[in-house]
Amino acid sequence: MLDLIDKQILLDLTANCRSTYRELSQKHGLTANAIKNRIKNLEKSGVIREYIIRPSIAMADCEIVYGLAKTDGAQDDVQMVKEIGEFPGIQAAAAYTGAVYYFFADYQETRDILNLRNHIRSIEGVGDIEIHTILRQKGGKMELTQYHCEVLETLSNNPRMSITELVERTSIAAKRARRVVREIEESNAIYFTIALKLGAGSDIPFILEIDTDIQKLNYDDIIRWLTDTYPIAFWDSYCSALKPKIFALFAVDTLTELNGITRTVREQAFATSVKARVATFHRYFPGFSGIAFQKRIEEGCK
Repeated sequence: MLDLIDKQILLDLTANCRSTYRELSQKHGLTANAIKNRIKNLEKSGVIREYIIRPSIAMADCEIVYGLAKTDGAQDDVQMVKEIGEFPGIQAAAAYTGAVYYFFADYQETRDILNLRNHIRSIEGVGDIEIHTILRQKGGKMELTQYHCEVLETLSNNPRMSITELVERTSIAAKRARRVVREIEESNAIYFTIALKLGAGSDIPFILEIDTDIQKLNYDDIIRWLTDTYPIAFWDSYCSALKPKIFALFAVDTLTELNGITRTVREQAFATSVKARVATFHRYFPGFSGIAFQKRIEEGCK
């Protein structure tokens, strides 16, 4: 079971997984050893699936879509997620109750969305499909030097690698290595982050699909209300640019808590319709941006 400190640590590592135990201990008022133990437990439970490096939306020169596919329920969840992920733009796909599959993908051209829709529609048993362009912070861009590429390639298997080990594995001097890492961290173009698997522990991850009345409350105010009302349970949101709809990600300990959150959100004036779906299987994929970014780093090291 995750508590508020676990969540805060996970959010800190999502923002920058190179944050040290000492930095996190000073922020959260715990000893460095206590922080280390919590992170090790999160790793062991699988909540922290892996440490990764990913480009910003601007750096990848792409846009993001979030969608769902409704099926006839005859599919194996693991196989269905695998088939959805065979489209190269998919970054994540997940099975949910009600024979519904959510997916998160990047694209560069309008035809990529059409190709994505056609790919998912070609999977046996798929019926209705929704694809929403998502409102997200685009981040920044940066020019990558050979030093940047060498550091990124070396850190790709372990973004939390120490500067000492980084220097040992490269031909870069310690002072330059620290500067290069700092430039990347401060660029807002490339993120040292984590891949989360909220259902790996005892938590129950679920999506609230909320149709909203933006005349009653805008997206920012709704997200602020969700964050303030559910500081532990509420994790993330995907706001549609096409229609007033929010896909809100939660993780709770019990179905009773899930039902309580669903009822409370339904009672809000901004919610015109609320559907709750529980996650049963989740998998990450590189997406167009991940594949192109890795290729760019490899070419920059030559």
